[in-house]
Amino acid sequence: MERENETASVEAGNTETVRTCPGCGAVLQKDDPNRQGYVPPEQWERKAPLCLRCHRLLHYGEVVPVKLEADEYRRQVEGLGATHAILLVVDLFDVEGSVLPELHRFVGTRRVIVAANKVDLLPQAHNPERIRAWLIGRLRERGYDPEEVFLISAKSETGLPELFRRLEAERRPVAVVGAANVGKSSLLNRLIVRYGVKERVRLTTSRLPGTTLARVTIALPNGKTVVDTPGVLPPGRLTPLLLPEELKIVLPRRRIDPRIYQLQAGQTLFLGGLGRVDFVEGERQPFVLYVSNELYVHRTKRERAEAVYAAHRGRLLRPPAEGRVPPLPEWRRHRFVIRPKGAPEKRDLDLGGIGWVVLNGVPAVVDVYLPHGVAPELRPAMI
Repeated sequence: MERENETASVEAGNTETVRTCPGCGAVLQKDDPNRQGYVPPEQWERKAPLCLRCHRLLHYGEVVPVKLEADEYRRQVEGLGATHAILLVVDLFDVEGSVLPELHRFVGTRRVIVAANKVDLLPQAHNPERIRAWLIGRLRERGYDPEEVFLISAKSETGLPELFRRLEAERRPVAVVGAANVGKSSLLNRLIVRYGVKERVRLTTSRLPGTTLARVTIALPNGKTVVDTPGVLPPGRLTPLLLPEELKIVLPRRRIDPRIYQLQAGQTLFLGGLGRVDFVEGERQPFVLYVSNELYVHRTKRERAEAVYAAHRGRLLRPPAEGRVPPLPEWRRHRFVIRPKGAPEKRDLDLGGIGWVVLNGVPAVVDVYLPHGVAPELRPAMI
């Protein structure tokens, strides 16, 4: 990271020293506790002070929400695309929320190195080559040109040696980009440890999306430079609406155990109190859920779903907890009709960032209810 968390900015012929937070990259200031980068006056003279937000996050687990506006994000990443190699970090638990238009506008048509993080969450028997080919297809559909794809886990270090060797071979500085909460900072903390960067503070990490607020430059001892950029909050996803205690339940912390439900038409699966999946029409078939092991799933008859929800929301059906402030938006229904033209092929029904349901591809009508603004999606099966 920048030495003594200071950078030099030049404007109109004047050189001004700007101090940045070594945890999140925000420019430090001591005037307004409601703005990002605030440092209490009594901490200001310290050599490398953390901003109040990072201090609370690291030491107390408290979150001080700060929104990074789109214009500020563009300012942070402008100019990197032409001079830096691009490492795109993708969350395998939420691929649809990882590959965003904002990032594509920044990357353009340039080839990218892809780090597909959280592979440790997938079943142990997964086929790496199938997942790699599937991900390349999803990226190309969205206009990206993946040069190489590495399946990694910043938590367990799976795949990191191969990825780091690839980055070592890169002549240009590397800009790390990705949506919020895909694991960019966790990945870079592993890089810092590998190269023995001696800094008092590592990059701030949290389950809460958007903990990196500004560019953070990491100067490695081998002369390489890596830049961590802010994560973009993805539209149409449920996770940015959730509270920290809800994210602990919804975001998996260990390998997912798929849950198989043999459903008949007229049955419903509640995803805690966050949403529900209705099997409206079709022959008896399996619905395979890939969600956090901590998320409670409740099966009932579709005709009783409204009554069950009214009686048990916030208690049996949680998260969210009863009396949540602010309340989540009201649910909206999304209908998916599966009518295969040829042989049935498995499909994933993405649930807006909290997992997905695997359907076997035979004719079916499925309704998904999620909070307003959250967009489920039907896609080719990953596994």
